[in-house]
Amino acid sequence: MRRMAHLFLFTALLWLQAGAAFAGDQNALLWRVEGRGAAPSYLYGTIHIDDPRVLALPAPVTGAFEVASTVVLELELDVSAALAVAQAMLFQGESGLSALVGPELYRLSVAALAERGIPEVAVERMKPWAIVMTLTVPPPRTGQPLDAMLYQQAVAKGKRTVGLETPQEQVAVFEGLTAAEQKALLRDTLAEYKSYPALFEKLTEAYLARDLDRLVEIGNETMGQSGEAYMERFMSEMIDARNLRMAQRLEPILKQGDAFIGVGALHLPGPKGLVTLLKEQGYRLTPLY
Repeated sequence: MRRMAHLFLFTALLWLQAGAAFAGDQNALLWRVEGRGAAPSYLYGTIHIDDPRVLALPAPVTGAFEVASTVVLELELDVSAALAVAQAMLFQGESGLSALVGPELYRLSVAALAERGIPEVAVERMKPWAIVMTLTVPPPRTGQPLDAMLYQQAVAKGKRTVGLETPQEQVAVFEGLTAAEQKALLRDTLAEYKSYPALFEKLTEAYLARDLDRLVEIGNETMGQSGEAYMERFMSEMIDARNLRMAQRLEPILKQGDAFIGVGALHLPGPKGLVTLLKEQGYRLTPLY
């Protein structure tokens, strides 16, 4: 289960498919998508953090964003989406965290989230997977991760915005974990979360270098290999199924053209990644950055 805790860290930031190797131009983060007579669109791999180095978009990405009339993200990041995700992270009714995980894990959870400024009354309402997700992303700096920044800029510029998934679809894989899996995952995360800042920095540096191979290396070094059934199920639902769903929902958007599409960076490469899936749909993809 410890590998599962690390997997949450990677998926929270990048939706990383561990174990795959990506070579050559598949390391690109920005792709031009052309075909079927439509104006070109652009596919960009994001990272879900608010590090100023990440928010300072390079010129090729800014240029692609500026010319697009439609901005497509994993979620429509409006108030209703934020509320839906927040609601899914919380227990409903009388049940709470302490009753599910017991006094020791509850005490450790309260202490860990106090470091993030989250009071005990809020911790008691949080589901175990929500605590894990909170601890496996860096503490906020600006409060506006890259995806949210892109959304806000799109709204400010009057661009059409589209979400490829619903909040319910995004949290379904976490909600599908059993109570025992969530409890074990929480225990391992609480044992290791203090080591995550160094790992966040490694991941950020690899992302800024556009080195997807290095991101996978870091993932493999940290998680190792595992054949456990829940790992296989989690990866299939978190990566492969979502890539296929995204590719299908991008079809009418790409037919219209003139879109900027931002999704987690490691949805892009690999034999089941969006770059391959869109090529199989007949589009021509050219790496730009």
